[in-house]
Amino acid sequence: MEELLKQFLNKETDSEKPYSFSQKLLIDIDNNFQLPIHYLNKDETFQIQENTANDLELAKTIYPVLFDNKTDVSNKLVDKWNKLYTNNTAFLEDSQHIIKNINQIEDNTFINTSELWDDIKSPYYCGKYGFINWSYFNFLNHSTLFLTATTLSNMLSPLMFFIMPIIFLAIPFVILKFQGVNVNMDSYLNILKHIARNHFLGKAIMNIQNASFSNIIQLCGYAMMYVMQIYNNIQSCKKYYNDIINVNTHINTMKKHICYINDQIDNFNVLTNTCESYKPFVLHMNAHREKLQEIYDKIKHIENFTPSIMKFADIGNVLKCYYNIYETPEYINSISYSIGLHEYFNHLNKLHTLHNNKTINVSKFSKENICKLSNQIYPPLLNEKAVPNTCNVNKNMIITGSNASGKTTILKATTINIILTQQFGLGFYTSCNINPYTHIHSYLNIPDTSERDSLFQAESRRCKEIIHTIGNTPDNSRHFCIFDELYSGTNPDEASKSGYAFLKYLEQFKNVNFMLTTHYTYICKKFKTSDNSINYKMHTTVKEDGSLHFHYKMKKGISKVKGAINVLKQMEYPEDIIRNIENL
Repeated sequence: MEELLKQFLNKETDSEKPYSFSQKLLIDIDNNFQLPIHYLNKDETFQIQENTANDLELAKTIYPVLFDNKTDVSNKLVDKWNKLYTNNTAFLEDSQHIIKNINQIEDNTFINTSELWDDIKSPYYCGKYGFINWSYFNFLNHSTLFLTATTLSNMLSPLMFFIMPIIFLAIPFVILKFQGVNVNMDSYLNILKHIARNHFLGKAIMNIQNASFSNIIQLCGYAMMYVMQIYNNIQSCKKYYNDIINVNTHINTMKKHICYINDQIDNFNVLTNTCESYKPFVLHMNAHREKLQEIYDKIKHIENFTPSIMKFADIGNVLKCYYNIYETPEYINSISYSIGLHEYFNHLNKLHTLHNNKTINVSKFSKENICKLSNQIYPPLLNEKAVPNTCNVNKNMIITGSNASGKTTILKATTINIILTQQFGLGFYTSCNINPYTHIHSYLNIPDTSERDSLFQAESRRCKEIIHTIGNTPDNSRHFCIFDELYSGTNPDEASKSGYAFLKYLEQFKNVNFMLTTHYTYICKKFKTSDNSINYKMHTTVKEDGSLHFHYKMKKGISKVKGAINVLKQMEYPEDIIRNIENL
């Protein structure tokens, strides 16, 4: 019997089909799972401004270096990382402890778990598995007997349709016998033949040799309809059988996933035992663990599917367990939370590996006005022999250098590493000592819009926003600002004077540090004797042929190297243009 079931149903697995996470699942993960940083007090977390995140390309370029994003869930968590940083040094030190010591085992069952999620969230869920979708009779979905009966009804429908005409023919004979009428099978068949002669279909069958062409066509039509109905019933039965296998597969995948994630939660509990700043996150995580354990206790007895009589007898119970997950919102929330948590653990694993490889290192934190990043690099250049630079922002930094010498890269690297330090307590440097900032301002890519502002107006507006923020925050707040060529939208004379006046204004705030890249040596010379700002230049060597060799290393001083012509030559501008520039 079991062998016949296998041959009849002949299920083809689709476990190797590529899976894409649905938008529904990603939305539910976003709603249910929050990173530990989100559990901190609101006055200890600060928003990464949208323009800053875009200028630094955090989501597009930086976080993929850290996390090697391969799934939509990972990208969803990146969206969360891309929003907040903190000045809570206790939290950052706890994060360092966790990243240095975590040792989670990677697992991919969550991918199949997401298939279960999409199945449960489907609007056709009840109809697909034969559940009652009427509130008055929903209680039947908790009846193992009822669900077993509906399953058998669906599975036996082709056979029942095939033998039903025979049953209908036999019922009158049984009734006559039961009533004591003296009738045998031969006489009963003669009666049926007599009745059939008075019926169109019976006449056609009994007189098929003399039947007209139209009667034969009609008879063939009836026969085809009967065969097609049997075929449709068989296909429906096979589909239902495959759906039942999917239920069983989903439940067993869920068992594995819950075992894995609960083990990792237990390990994380041990790891964070002394991390007070993580307690709210851990408390919420353990509440979901309890719900996941409830699910596991209800499905732990369900084994892998095999076509057998015993397994078919248990199908009602399997469907009952599956429906119980479907109708319990707390279970649904905990499942989506566990998928987000799983990816969070993967992110911690990636950071752990980078730290073990000395690619990223931990920072020290100070209450003094200090920010020094030693031998830092720009993360996207990690595999390109990046040149490290040390940035000490205790005094404001003004950086000059020719085009393509690496000025803006240093601005980005410093800001990125500050943000990462205030998210994870680590960054792409050999060492760091920092008093965390409360506000990070970026003036890198100022849009020249045709809607309202000219480029200069847009630049001025960005600077005014920074001044306004600084002036309307408490004295104990700390601001870090980066500027890439102030006021480039106007003439060099006014741009230099405006830039100097703006930076001179910022200098008076002891809680503000800034970095500026510029070609305007006027600004550099004005700050040459400043006690609060230092001039740096990008080390560049001019070769005998006039071409430039970039060392991508900062040195104190003001650059006098002009590199615009060199850039035009590299871009293969016409010789006439180059010659005219050189002769001017």
